[in-house]
Amino acid sequence: MRSLVHDNYDKIVVESISFYKGKYGRVIILVSLGVCCTIWSIYVPGVGDIAPPMEHFPRFESYQSFFNPDTNKELLSKACYIERTDISGEVIKTLENEFPFSEMNIPATGEKRIAVGLALMIVVFMALGVAPVKQQII
Repeated sequence: MRSLVHDNYDKIVVESISFYKGKYGRVIILVSLGVCCTIWSIYVPGVGDIAPPMEHFPRFESYQSFFNPDTNKELLSKACYIERTDISGEVIKTLENEFPFSEMNIPATGEKRIAVGLALMIVVFMALGVAPVKQQII
Protein backbone atom coordinates (compact mmCIF):
# COMPACT_ATOMS: atom_id res chain seq x y z
CA MET A 1 0.00 0.00 0.00
CA ARG A 2 1.23 3.49 -0.80
CA SER A 3 -0.21 6.99 -0.61
CA LEU A 4 0.51 10.44 -2.00
CA VAL A 5 -0.74 13.87 -0.88
CA HIS A 6 -1.36 16.74 -3.31
CA ASP A 7 0.63 19.97 -2.79
CA ASN A 8 -2.52 21.81 -1.63
CA TYR A 9 -3.35 18.99 0.84
CA ASP A 10 -6.86 18.78 -0.65
CA LYS A 11 -6.41 15.47 -2.50
CA ILE A 12 -5.02 12.14 -1.36
CA VAL A 13 -4.18 9.15 -3.58
CA VAL A 14 -3.97 5.68 -2.01
CA GLU A 15 -2.98 2.50 -3.87
CA SER A 16 -3.37 -1.07 -2.67
CA ILE A 17 -2.67 -4.48 -4.20
CA SER A 18 -4.54 -7.30 -2.52
CA PHE A 19 -5.29 -11.00 -2.88
CA TYR A 20 -8.63 -12.44 -1.76
CA LYS A 21 -10.63 -15.49 -2.83
CA GLY A 22 -8.38 -16.35 -5.77
CA LYS A 23 -8.16 -12.83 -7.23
CA TYR A 24 -5.50 -10.17 -7.20
CA GLY A 25 -6.85 -6.66 -7.01
CA ARG A 26 -5.23 -3.32 -7.64
CA VAL A 27 -7.16 -0.31 -6.37
CA ILE A 28 -6.09 3.32 -6.69
CA ILE A 29 -8.32 5.82 -4.91
CA LEU A 30 -8.36 9.61 -5.20
CA VAL A 31 -10.14 11.28 -2.29
CA SER A 32 -10.89 14.93 -3.08
CA LEU A 33 -11.73 16.42 0.31
CA GLY A 34 -15.40 17.36 0.54
CA VAL A 35 -16.03 16.67 -3.15
CA CYS A 36 -15.74 13.08 -4.39
CA CYS A 37 -13.84 9.80 -4.57
CA THR A 38 -12.53 8.39 -7.83
CA ILE A 39 -11.58 4.72 -7.91
CA TRP A 40 -9.50 2.94 -10.54
CA SER A 41 -9.37 -0.84 -10.18
CA ILE A 42 -8.58 -4.16 -11.78
CA TYR A 43 -9.16 -7.73 -10.56
CA VAL A 44 -7.54 -10.80 -12.12
CA PRO A 45 -7.46 -14.48 -11.13
CA GLY A 46 -4.29 -15.65 -9.44
CA VAL A 47 -2.60 -17.93 -6.95
CA GLY A 48 -1.74 -16.55 -3.52
CA ASP A 49 1.90 -17.59 -3.37
CA ILE A 50 2.71 -16.47 -6.94
CA ALA A 51 3.19 -12.79 -7.81
CA PRO A 52 0.34 -11.13 -9.72
CA PRO A 53 0.72 -11.06 -13.52
CA MET A 54 2.69 -7.90 -14.30
CA GLU A 55 0.90 -7.31 -17.62
CA HIS A 56 -2.20 -6.49 -15.53
CA PHE A 57 -0.28 -4.60 -12.83
CA PRO A 58 2.01 -2.22 -14.73
CA ARG A 59 4.41 0.02 -12.85
CA PHE A 60 3.60 3.72 -13.01
CA GLU A 61 6.57 6.08 -13.22
CA SER A 62 4.46 8.76 -11.54
CA TYR A 63 1.12 8.86 -9.74
CA GLN A 64 0.60 12.58 -10.42
CA SER A 65 -2.00 11.88 -13.14
CA PHE A 66 -4.21 10.20 -10.51
CA PHE A 67 -4.77 13.59 -8.87
CA ASN A 68 -7.02 14.34 -11.86
CA PRO A 69 -10.37 12.48 -11.60
CA ASP A 70 -10.72 12.62 -15.42
CA THR A 71 -7.67 10.36 -15.85
CA ASN A 72 -8.26 7.08 -17.67
CA LYS A 73 -5.72 4.26 -17.58
CA GLU A 74 -5.66 1.26 -19.88
CA LEU A 75 -6.71 -1.95 -18.06
CA LEU A 76 -8.23 -0.09 -15.08
CA SER A 77 -11.96 0.34 -14.57
CA LYS A 78 -12.99 3.71 -13.16
CA ALA A 79 -15.87 4.82 -10.94
CA CYS A 80 -16.55 8.25 -9.45
CA TYR A 81 -18.64 8.86 -6.34
CA ILE A 82 -19.85 12.36 -5.52
CA GLU A 83 -20.04 13.27 -1.83
CA ARG A 84 -23.64 14.28 -1.10
CA THR A 85 -23.53 14.30 2.71
CA ASP A 86 -20.81 14.82 5.28
CA ILE A 87 -19.64 11.39 6.44
CA SER A 88 -16.69 12.67 8.50
CA GLY A 89 -18.24 11.55 11.80
CA GLU A 90 -18.86 8.02 10.52
CA VAL A 91 -15.32 7.75 9.16
CA ILE A 92 -13.80 8.89 12.50
CA LYS A 93 -16.04 6.51 14.47
CA THR A 94 -15.09 3.59 12.21
CA LEU A 95 -11.37 4.42 12.41
CA GLU A 96 -11.54 4.48 16.20
CA ASN A 97 -13.80 1.48 16.86
CA GLU A 98 -13.84 -1.04 14.00
CA PHE A 99 -11.24 -3.71 13.23
CA PRO A 100 -9.00 -3.59 11.15
CA PHE A 101 -9.18 0.21 10.98
CA SER A 102 -8.74 0.71 14.72
CA GLU A 103 -5.41 -1.17 14.47
CA MET A 104 -4.03 1.11 11.73
CA ASN A 105 -1.70 3.98 12.51
CA ILE A 106 -2.61 6.85 10.19
CA PRO A 107 0.01 9.60 10.62
CA ALA A 108 -2.38 12.47 9.84
CA THR A 109 -4.91 14.65 11.63
CA GLY A 110 -8.15 16.43 10.81
CA GLU A 111 -9.45 16.29 7.25
CA LYS A 112 -6.34 14.50 5.99
CA ARG A 113 -6.92 11.68 8.49
CA ILE A 114 -10.54 11.44 7.36
CA ALA A 115 -9.53 11.34 3.67
CA VAL A 116 -6.85 8.67 4.20
CA GLY A 117 -9.22 6.68 6.44
CA LEU A 118 -11.99 6.79 3.84
CA ALA A 119 -9.58 5.63 1.12
CA LEU A 120 -8.37 2.75 3.33
CA MET A 121 -11.98 1.73 4.06
CA ILE A 122 -12.79 1.66 0.35
CA VAL A 123 -9.67 -0.45 -0.34
CA VAL A 124 -10.61 -2.98 2.35
CA PHE A 125 -14.27 -3.15 1.31
CA MET A 126 -13.39 -3.60 -2.37
CA ALA A 127 -10.79 -6.27 -1.56
CA LEU A 128 -13.40 -8.18 0.45
CA GLY A 129 -16.06 -7.80 -2.23
CA VAL A 130 -18.29 -5.62 -0.01
CA ALA A 131 -18.15 -2.51 -2.24
CA PRO A 132 -19.45 -2.77 -5.80
CA VAL A 133 -16.97 -3.21 -8.63
CA LYS A 134 -17.67 -2.75 -12.32
CA GLN A 135 -18.72 -6.38 -12.86
CA GLN A 136 -21.36 -6.06 -10.11
CA ILE A 137 -22.74 -2.75 -11.42
CA ILE A 138 -23.24 -3.76 -15.07
